[in-house]
Amino acid sequence: MANKIYPLYNDSPDFLFIATQSGPLKRITDNFADLTRGLVLLDSAAALAMTLAAPTPGPPVNGGHDGDILQFVVIVTDPEGFDDTTPVNHTVTCPAGVIAGVSSTLTFVSSAGESCSLIAYNGCWWVFAGTAAAS
Repeated sequence: MANKIYPLYNDSPDFLFIATQSGPLKRITDNFADLTRGLVLLDSAAALAMTLAAPTPGPPVNGGHDGDILQFVVIVTDPEGFDDTTPVNHTVTCPAGVIAGVSSTLTFVSSAGESCSLIAYNGCWWVFAGTAAAS
């Protein structure tokens, strides 16, 4: 099943991205612009390897992403073949130093409810809530 992306509600700048395959986090509208705000559901019993671009520094009125919030939540809607005794790790990889200025990877254990909330500021993603590990 292919990844899907939807506006969270009409005329919303926020998106719902349902990740079922590895790959980049991009919108299917706006010339495949990088995803910088919304909710990403990691929905796979197999390990996902996602990539996330660095946010553009500066306020939205100047074309930046400061203040954008991007949230990740692990869900497993198709438990076929899912073995919760041998969890897989989903990863979200950014350019070096983009997560909190020092890290480049978020790792999620494949158990429902694992999560991470990020806020963009000054060209970095800052973790402000969640259980995913940054490295």
